[in-house]
Amino acid sequence: TKLLTLNRNNQALWNGSFGGDFKRLSTGADDKVYAFERTIEESGIVTLVNLSDEKQTVKFEKMPEGSYRCVFDNVAMEDVFGAGEAELAPFEYHVFYKQ
Repeated sequence: TKLLTLNRNNQALWNGSFGGDFKRLSTGADDKVYAFERTIEESGIVTLVNLSDEKQTVKFEKMPEGSYRCVFDNVAMEDVFGAGEAELAPFEYHVFYKQ
């Protein structure tokens, strides 16, 4: 339900030219972690998915700009990725939306 609501209410996720530009994010573990952002105007989302069965360290070369919160528990992205680095458990994922 939360993801469907996000899709409907966040312009970055809208289809075609109405939605945000897609940008793959470099994480230092790109062979195991799929990370991307979509942004348009003031709307944005950041998604990270550990596609492996092992713990992965994610280190952003550059943190996405803006203030993001987790869709599921409302935790700030800065709290999860303090200095641009965090560990993802096997198959763990995060979806953040721009405030």
